[in-house]
Amino acid sequence: MTSNQIVVLTRHDRKDRLGHGGVKAVAEEVNVDPSLVSRVVNGKQRHAGVEAAVARRIVQQPNEIAFPPKDDAATVAA
Repeated sequence: MTSNQIVVLTRHDRKDRLGHGGVKAVAEEVNVDPSLVSRVVNGKQRHAGVEAAVARRIVQQPNEIAFPPKDDAATVAA
């Protein structure tokens, strides 16, 4: 892998990096139900505010993105 290659985190990566209590913390930050955060983290639903809050918490490298671009939504649940 080259240093400029973009890496899209998988749902498993997102869940692992968010950690215990992360769903609740994001839900409180964005003022939404924790079940919505869970659905977004698992790739079942899109929500810009939740995705942004999750990304702020879990992205560790500049070449990583937490969620695929919206035009790739068909591959989200794969």
